[in-house]
Formats: sequence, structure tokens, C-alpha cells
Amino acid sequence: MPRHLALATIILLAGLPALAQGHGMELMQARMDWQDDGSLRLEITADYGGNPMLNSEAEARDALQDILRIDIDGTEHKLKDLAPLNVERRDQFDRTSPMPPPPETAGTKHELVTALWQWQPTGRRVRFTVPKGSVHDVLFWRHEGAVSPQWRVLITGDSTPTMQVPGGRSSMMGAVAFGVLVLGLFFVRFRRKTSS
Repeated sequence: MPRHLALATIILLAGLPALAQGHGMELMQARMDWQDDGSLRLEITADYGGNPMLNSEAEARDALQDILRIDIDGTEHKLKDLAPLNVERRDQFDRTSPMPPPPETAGTKHELVTALWQWQPTGRRVRFTVPKGSVHDVLFWRHEGAVSPQWRVLITGDSTPTMQVPGGRSSMMGAVAFGVLVLGLFFVRFRRKTSS
């Protein structure tokens, strides 16, 4: 390998961590949590101060409206068609993010807007999708308390893995079947007592 090509390769490889770090703020960040009542909560954050693809807070707010869609048992929906997206300003990234901001920005106030969305699932399986043609990428993670978050980067057309809705119909059917079984045993036992 010629010396100048080897030198160029070394310089390029040495600069990759800086390039990767710079790209991090271009990602929208989406955190998903299952709530105790069985509802699904989503927080989607856009960094309009550090993302060259967003020129203003208004552009960030607009982008948040349709950056993710939800597929419920095979049918895709816009989030805003199921429940309102409440957008608020923030100045710090979610501390549970699998990609925290670079150390040199620690304590810095950021220019962020976050869409909060909460919805009571009606299906058994859900997944989230970045619509085809979207120019924004999303760092998506599920917050699992003390467990390390399950995360992935979604680009245009990508989807999360399908997730089973906790306490869905299958759980309800199991509870109903158990109840019928208990009542059946009680009835059989009661009949035996009355016939003796």
C-alpha cells in the first residue's frame, strides 16, 4: 500500500469517533415505557439546537408529529390519530438514553422539544415504524428500570421488533378460563356434598 494512502486511512480512522459523536445529535430520541395501568407511553425528543436538519423549534415540532407510526396487529396508524401528542420544551436529554450527550456538553442547556404520547392499547401486538421517505433517523429504546435498555437506530422504513402488549387478550382469556375452572370445581364439590 502506498505511504500516502496508508496515511490517509489512518487519519480517516482516527477521525471516525468524532464524526460518530457529531452525528449523534442528528438522531431523534424515542423512549418507550409500559405503564402500570397497561398503557404505552412514548417520549420523542428532537434537538433543534444541535441538529443541522432542523432549522428551528417550529420545524422540530412539525417533524415530531409524524416521525413514528404505530402498527397495531398489522394495521399502521399515525400516533396523533390515536391520542394527542403533547409537545414541551426541554433543555436536557433523557438520562436513560443509551447514547448520552458527549462529555464536553455535560451541564449545557440544549434546545430540545419533546412530544409526550400515552395510549391504552387495543390490540395484542404493536411495533413502531419510521415512515418511508422520512429524512430523520430515530434512536428508539425501551426503558426497563434497572435493566439495560433495549435499543436500535431506525431509519426511513425501519420498524422495531413486534412487542406483545402486557395483559392483552391472551392474559384475559387465561384469567377467564381459570375463573371458569374454579367455578366448575366449586360446583362439582357442592353437588357432591348435597348428594351425600
